[in-house]
Amino acid sequence: MLKFGKHFKSISRLKAANYGLSHGLRHHSSGASAALSLNRSLKVGHNLHGYQVQAIEDVPELCLSAYLLTHVKSGAQHLHLYREDTNNLFGVSLRTTPTDSTGVAHILEHLSLCGSHQFPCRDPFMKMLSRSLATFMNAFTSPDNTMYPFSTQNTKDFNNLMSIYLDAVFFPRLRRLDFNQEGWRLEHHDINDPNSEIGFKGVVFNEMKGYFSTPAAIYSRKLQNHLFPSNTYANESGGDPLAIPDLTYEALKEFHSRHYHPSNARFITYGNFPLESHLAFINDYVLSRFTFNEDYSRSSQVPDQPKWSKPVHEFIESQPDPMVPFPDKQTTVSVNFMLEDITNTHENFTLAILCSLLMDGPNALLANTYANESGGDPLAIPDLTYEALKEFHSRHYHPSNARFITYGNFPLESHLAFINDYVLSRFTFNEDYSRSSQVPDQPKWSKPVHTFIESQPDPYQGKGLFETSEDYLPGLRALYQALIESGLGSDFSPNSGFANHTKQSFFSIGLQGIAKNQVNYVIKAVDTALKNAINDGFPEERIEAILHRVELQTKHQTSNYGLGLMMNLNPLWTHGGNPLVGLRVNEHVNTFRAQLKQNPKFLTNKIKERFISNTHRLVLEMNPSEEYENNLKEKEQKLLNEKLSKLSEKDLKEIYENGLELDRIQKNKDDVSVLPTLSVKKDISRRFNATAIETTQILNADIQWSAQPTNGITYFNAILKPKANSFPHHLVPYLPVFSQVVTNNPRPLDLALVGYLKLEMLFPEVISSHCLDKNIDQMFRLWTDIFNRIRFDDDYDHLLQLIRMCSAEMNQSLPYHGHRYAMNRSASSLGGAFKYRELTSGLSSVSHFRSLASLEDCKPIVQNLKSIASLLLNADSIRCSINAEAPTIRPSLQTVERFIQSINKSSETSPQTESLNVNIPAVEPTLSEHHVFPFGANYLANRFIEVALHSLFPPRMPPPRLESRPPRILMNSYRDPNVDQTINAFNSSAEWLSDQNNYSDQDVDEAKLSVFQDVDHPIMPSEQGLECFVNGITDQMKHDYRMRLLDVTKTDIEEVAQRYLVNETSKSGVILIGPRNDRTVSDAKWLVTEEKPNA
Repeated sequence: MLKFGKHFKSISRLKAANYGLSHGLRHHSSGASAALSLNRSLKVGHNLHGYQVQAIEDVPELCLSAYLLTHVKSGAQHLHLYREDTNNLFGVSLRTTPTDSTGVAHILEHLSLCGSHQFPCRDPFMKMLSRSLATFMNAFTSPDNTMYPFSTQNTKDFNNLMSIYLDAVFFPRLRRLDFNQEGWRLEHHDINDPNSEIGFKGVVFNEMKGYFSTPAAIYSRKLQNHLFPSNTYANESGGDPLAIPDLTYEALKEFHSRHYHPSNARFITYGNFPLESHLAFINDYVLSRFTFNEDYSRSSQVPDQPKWSKPVHEFIESQPDPMVPFPDKQTTVSVNFMLEDITNTHENFTLAILCSLLMDGPNALLANTYANESGGDPLAIPDLTYEALKEFHSRHYHPSNARFITYGNFPLESHLAFINDYVLSRFTFNEDYSRSSQVPDQPKWSKPVHTFIESQPDPYQGKGLFETSEDYLPGLRALYQALIESGLGSDFSPNSGFANHTKQSFFSIGLQGIAKNQVNYVIKAVDTALKNAINDGFPEERIEAILHRVELQTKHQTSNYGLGLMMNLNPLWTHGGNPLVGLRVNEHVNTFRAQLKQNPKFLTNKIKERFISNTHRLVLEMNPSEEYENNLKEKEQKLLNEKLSKLSEKDLKEIYENGLELDRIQKNKDDVSVLPTLSVKKDISRRFNATAIETTQILNADIQWSAQPTNGITYFNAILKPKANSFPHHLVPYLPVFSQVVTNNPRPLDLALVGYLKLEMLFPEVISSHCLDKNIDQMFRLWTDIFNRIRFDDDYDHLLQLIRMCSAEMNQSLPYHGHRYAMNRSASSLGGAFKYRELTSGLSSVSHFRSLASLEDCKPIVQNLKSIASLLLNADSIRCSINAEAPTIRPSLQTVERFIQSINKSSETSPQTESLNVNIPAVEPTLSEHHVFPFGANYLANRFIEVALHSLFPPRMPPPRLESRPPRILMNSYRDPNVDQTINAFNSSAEWLSDQNNYSDQDVDEAKLSVFQDVDHPIMPSEQGLECFVNGITDQMKHDYRMRLLDVTKTDIEEVAQRYLVNETSKSGVILIGPRNDRTVSDAKWLVTEEKPNA
C-alpha cells in the first residue's frame, strides 16, 4: 500500500516485508509482570481513567492479550495489545477522507509536524532523533487515513514521544507560513529579487511531482482512482500537483478541525508497558478536553462503491522509461475486480487464499536429473547395483552387438584398417551377445486398449517465446503460467495481487513490458486461466501449503511486530470493523477448512462468483507517450499563468515579502530545549546482555547454535565461502542472477513448508531459511536438492523470464533509491568489498541485468551460473548456524549433519582466471578510533550540513546525510537542487568536525543517543548470535565497543576527524546520478557514463 510520509529519517528496524501475523517471546521483567497483573484484573464493563472496557480476548496463536476500550467523554477508541515484547509501540490513526485531489490530508500531516502549542519548534520529530532511543518514528498518509506511530524500549522515552505525538496531532500550530512552506506557494526564483520570475514551490507540491515521475507510480494510483470512481479513492490523497494550488489555508484548518478530533481517532498501544499509565496519560493530555461529536465520525466514513452493471476499459499515459531492455514494449495492462467490504473478515481471508492459489507459479528449474523413462525411473534407480551395470556393459558394448557407419569421400581402406587395429582385432564373435539384445515383436492385442497418463501442461505448445495466439491459451492452467511463463511481458503489473487496504477489497492481475498489440492476448490469457481453474480445481496439497504458510507467518517473529500489527489492523478498524476479529487467525483457518470439507467446489464457486460473473471489472491500459512530460509542463504553466493573471500589485508585494519572511524563519535557530530528552548517563545502560552461543564441528564444517524462544520455528543460516578467499572476476556480476535462481527454484509446495529461501550477496554469501520444527527434514531436503541437483539448462525460457522480471523491478527502484545507488558507486572507488557491492547491487548490476534481459538466448549465462554453483554449492565451502528452542537443537544438528554428508564436495580444480579479492579491510571494533566514527557521521557533521544547506533543503525535503560505516564514511543527498553547494558543504564538514569549538558536550550527548538507536535496536530470537556468525563480532567485542561509545569526548572526535577526514583525503570518490547537466560536461574531472536503453 502506497503511503506518503515525512522525509525525515526513518529508524525502523523492519527486516522483512511481512507486516503481519508474526510474534516473539520475551522474558518478563518485574514491570511487565505488574502490567500483566493489572491487565488480568480488568473485566468487560470496567471503567479506568475515563475509558470503559468493551472487549477482552486472549489470542494464543499470537501470544498476546487484546483489550478494546472506548473513551466515554470523547468517543475515542483504544486497542491495547499486551505481549511480552520490550519494543513498545504507540500509534494514533485518524480517518482522513479527501473529497478532492488538493492533497489536504497529506499537507496537513506535514503541518502537524511543524510545531505544536507545547513544543513550538519546527520539525520536532526530526529533532527528537537525537534526543530519543526510538526504534521507529514516522507518519503516513494513506488514501483514507493518516497514522502517527512510534516505538521504543525505554519507558521515559515512550512518554516523551507520546507527549510530542499527541500535541502534534491534536494541538498543532498550523501557521500560514508553514502552509506556504509545506503545501504550496507562489515565490520568486530569486527571493531577493522582486523582478525575478515567479513559480510554484512547496514541499508536498515538489514531492508529488517527483512521486509521479515513474510509470509504476502513475499506474498504481490511477488504478485505484478508476476502480473506485464514486468515493474518496477517486481522489489523489497525496495531492495532484495540478490540483494542490487550489487548496486554501482556511480549507486545511477546517479539515483538521473535523478529522483530527478524538471522535474520529483510534489509538493503539502494544508491548509490555502497563496499560493503566497509557490510558491516564492520553486522558489527561488530550481526551478530557474533548466531547464526542458524532458528525465528525459519520462524515468521514467511506461509502461503498456502487457495483457497475458492465465492465470498463480505461486508458492512461505515462512517460517512456529509458531503462527498459525493450523500448518497444512499454505497455502495461491489468484486469481488476472489486470484491468485498473488508469488514467481512472471513470472506476476505478466503479471497486472499484463493488469489494466492491463482497467482502462485510453479518453478521449472529444479528438475529431476533423470526425467525420462529411458534415463531411469527415480523410484527404480536405487535398485541398480554397480555389478549389474558392469555386466550390462560387457554384454551390450561388444563388437558382436555393434554397427559401424562411415560416410563421405575419405578412403574406406583407412577407416577399416584403423577400426580393426584399434578395436575389432581384440574381440571374438559371441552370438549370445547379439541375440540377447534383440527386440522381440510385440504380440498383437485381441482388442483395443485405452490407457491414461498425466503430465504437466505445456504453456508454449510449439510457439515461440513472444508469439501469442488464441489457439494455445487453453493449454494454460494458472495466472502465473498464463502471464509470466508464457513470456508475454517482463513482470506482473504494479499492484498485482489481492489488496484489502481500501473499504472494499480488490484483485488485480496483469503484465507490464508488453507491446501494445498484445493487450488483448493478456486479457484473454487471464480469462482463460480463470476458466481453466474452475475446471481443474486446486489440488489439496496446494491448499494445505497455503494454510501452512499462514501458520508459519503467524509464528515468525519480526523486530517491530507492534508496527506490523497496527498496519494490518488499521484498514479494518478504520472502516468500522472489529479489530479483534482481525486477530483470530486460527478461527479463520478452521472455518475455511470446514467450508472446504462441506463443499469441495467451495473455491471454484468463488471464482465464478467473484471473477467470472463480476461486472465490476476494470481493464486499465497504460501506454507511453513521448509528449507526456511536455503536456504536464504545459498544463502547469497554464495553471501558473492563470494564477499570475489574477494578482494585484498588493498580491505581488505580499508574495515577495512572504518569501523573505519564510527565508528568515528558516535561518532562525529553534529553541530545542522545549523538547524532552533522555540522559546518556541515566537512560543508557552500561550493561550488555550476552547471547548464549555454542560451537562445534560436523564433518569438518564449523557449526554455531543458539537456544532461543523461537516459538516452534527453526532458523537456519549458512555461509558459502570458496576455499581460496577470492572469486573469479567475470563471475561476480552474475551472483545476483545466481541468487535469484536459487531462491526462486523450489517448487511452491516445498517452499510453503520452509517459509522462504534467501541468499545475500555479502561475500561470503549467506543463505538462510526457516520452518516449523516439525518440517526440519523437509527444509534440509530442499537445500540438498538445491546443492546437488539444481539445473540451469532445463528451461531457458523460464530463466530468461526470471531475469527480465528482476530487471524490471530494479529499474523501478532507481527513482526511489537513487542516493543508495550513488553511495555504492562512490564507495566502489575504495576497492575490495565496496567494489564487490557495486557489482552485485549497484548501478553496475542494474546495467548488467538490463543487458542480460535483452538477450534472446541465455545459454552463455547458464555456463557462468554453473561455474558459480561449483564454487559455492559444496560441502567444503559451508559453515552453518541454527537458532531454535532448546529441545529442537539436537535433532536440528543431526539433520545438519545428514545435510552436509549428502551434498557434493568441491571439485579438485578451480577455474583458472583473474580473481577479485573481496577481503574487507575493516577497522577492527576493538581499535580505539573505530567507535568515534559514528559520532561525526550520524549526528555532528549532519548538523553542520543541514545548517549550511538550510535554504536548499527546507524541512522534510530529503536532506544531505553523512553516514559512518567503517571503514568508509558516506555523504549523500537525494533530489538535490544544487549539487555544487552540497559538495562544498560536505568538504567543509570535515574541517568543521575537526575543531571541537564548533560543538558542545550536549551535542556529543545527543550524538550518543542517535548512535545508540542503532546499537540497542531490538534483536529477534531468530537473529541472536548472527553478528558473531557472519562477522565474527563477539559479545565481549560488543561490550567493549559499547563502553567506548559511552565514554567518547569532544577531544576524541576532534582527533579522529583531523586524522581521517582532514589529513587523509586521497581515498575518496564523488558520484552524481541524474540527467545531463553543464557541470559535468564543462569540468574535465568528471568521468561521465551515460546509461542508454537497449536499441
